[in-house]
Parts: sequence; C-alpha cells; structure tokens
Amino acid sequence: MLKGFFAIINLITIALMLLSVVSAYINPNSVWQFSFAGMLFLPLMITNLAFVILWLLAKKWFVLLPIAALMLCYKSVLLTFGFNFGAQQEKGVKILVWNVRNFDLYNWSKNLETRAKVMQLIEAEDADIICLQEFYTDSGTLMNNIKYLADTLGYSFYHFEPTVEVNRYHNRKKIEQKWGEATFSKFPIINRSRVDFTNSKSNDCIYTDILVSGDTLRVYNMHLQSIHLDNNDYTALLEMEQKQEPDWKNIRKIVRKMKNGSRSRASQAEQVAMSIRKYKGRQIVCGDFNDVPISYTYNKLANANQMQDAFVAKGFALGKTFINPYLYLRIDNVLASTSIHINSWRTNQKVLSDHYAVCVSFSF
Repeated sequence: MLKGFFAIINLITIALMLLSVVSAYINPNSVWQFSFAGMLFLPLMITNLAFVILWLLAKKWFVLLPIAALMLCYKSVLLTFGFNFGAQQEKGVKILVWNVRNFDLYNWSKNLETRAKVMQLIEAEDADIICLQEFYTDSGTLMNNIKYLADTLGYSFYHFEPTVEVNRYHNRKKIEQKWGEATFSKFPIINRSRVDFTNSKSNDCIYTDILVSGDTLRVYNMHLQSIHLDNNDYTALLEMEQKQEPDWKNIRKIVRKMKNGSRSRASQAEQVAMSIRKYKGRQIVCGDFNDVPISYTYNKLANANQMQDAFVAKGFALGKTFINPYLYLRIDNVLASTSIHINSWRTNQKVLSDHYAVCVSFSF
C-alpha cells in the first residue's frame, strides 16, 4: 500500500518535471501559466533522483521510470547542474559580466563605500571585457563611473547608451545622471549599436563589435525585464511560510508581477534573437536574463544561432548567480558561438550587489 502511494507520487513528479521542460518552448504571451514551470525543474530533478535511490534500495523495477525521465531531460539537467569537476585554467580573453545594481546608489549611507569595493573587484579580476547591467554614472566627481573605469582602470574603449537620463542640481551646479547597460574593453571597439525594446524604457540590450587579435567579436550585453518583487512581497512570502496560511491578495499580486515579467522578457528575447541570427561572425551573448535556463527567454536566445552555454562547458554544481537565501537561481549567463572555446567559468562570491559577478575566459 505504501509502495503504491510512493509510486503515484513519483509519477506525478515525473509528469511535472517533463512539463517544466516543455514550458521552455511555450511563449508566455500565448500561455503564460506555464512560464513559471521552469523554476520548478531543480526541486523536481532532486525529487526524482531521490526516488531513484528509494527504488534501488527497495529493489523495485519502478526505478526505471525516474531514470528514463531524467535521461529524457538530460539537456535540462546539464543546464541546471554543472558536471565539470576538473581544475580550470583562466587563459585567453577574459570577460566579466555583472549586474552592479547601480553601485548601491540608493543606499546613501554606504553607496560610495560599495562603489569603491565594486571597482576594487573589477580591478582585481582584470578582465579584458566588462559587461555591466544596472550601470549608473553621473557628471559629478564622486560617481563618474565611466571616467573612473576609462581613466583609472584602463578601459579606454567603452560603449554606454543610457536608458534613463536625469538632470539635478547640487550647489547650483548641474549634474547629469544616467542609467543603462555598459560594455568596457581593453581592445578597440569598431561598432556600437543597440536593440531597442518596444515594451520597456528602462531595460535594454546593447551590442558592441570588438577587435580581438585581428578578429571581430560581437558582444551582446542585456538586462531583460525583472519581476520587480519588493520588500513587501518577500515579507508576505515569509509570513505565509511562518503561518502556513495562504494570503491570496499577496499571492495574486506576486503572480501578476511574474506574469507581466515573463511576457515582457519573452518579447525582448525575440527581438535580441532576431539581431543575433542576422550576424554571422563570432558572438558572445551575455547579461542579466532575469530568467532561469529552463525558460522560453533562455531557450530563444540560446537557439538563435546555436549558442553554447559557458556554464555547461566549464561550470560546476548549481552556478547560482542571484543572491537570495531561499532561491538558487542562475539568471546571469554567458552564451558563445560554437567557434569560441570556453576555458573557464566561475562566479566571484563577494556580495556587493544582489548578483554575483560571472567570470569567463575563452579563446578562438
């Protein structure tokens, strides 16, 4: 009787895991209800692995079902967990990808301290190319981040196209404030452009043609639509967990945000994918996708030109990039043309933003 109950539970987890994989091929603008299913793949994968162990111990043939399901989902398993156990060697060209959260701009008591530590990390990593999301700079003396990166850290070639520009006055002096995505390079930049998202003014994708050892490398740097969960949303989730009672008002609010975010990201990914397909040279596609690898967004970008995932090539374990105690999410990605050889993938574990910096080295 008990074994029959566990068998039913296992069949349910297998069906849900297969559904989560299929959800990556369903456009949220057509059927949004499946857009969250990819986030469940990791716990469902772990559950089915547990069932494999359970059935092996029980010496039951039922073990073949979760094994078969995991084998069917092997590509999703590889996207979720890195199996590269060997030592990595950082060589060739190094790229650093990082959502710097505006250098902690709005935490006025510590923003300059955080900004200094961010710059110290960038200097220590000494990457050849830097792709920063939620980048902020101004024309003042304390937060002129473009000038500091170009003049002090030696990234004399850069591409920055602001999505938001504001003028404010301090001591009767005008200060120009700008937000957006920025790409810095130690190699010459020969072309700059962007993909203008039709559904967002604050999100953006820029692409930069960089001359690396006589060859042109196009680098896409993007920040796709986020869910915009705030402190009230996280507090509501925590309270529901503690009380073990659903708060339907807050649940509907959070689901609405997730729905709108997934629809916007899907459209943005389609626009970027169209640009990727048009270019026939070597490409790096990176940034804050704000979506897990088992998603329509990721799938659209990775398959735009049969890109390889640097994490799959050289990553290990879960590759968490978003800093949250309850979630193990890899939403910051580096994709590359198959003609590019990935040498290493890792995250810098210093907590200076709500994202870890991703460091990848590669060669042609």
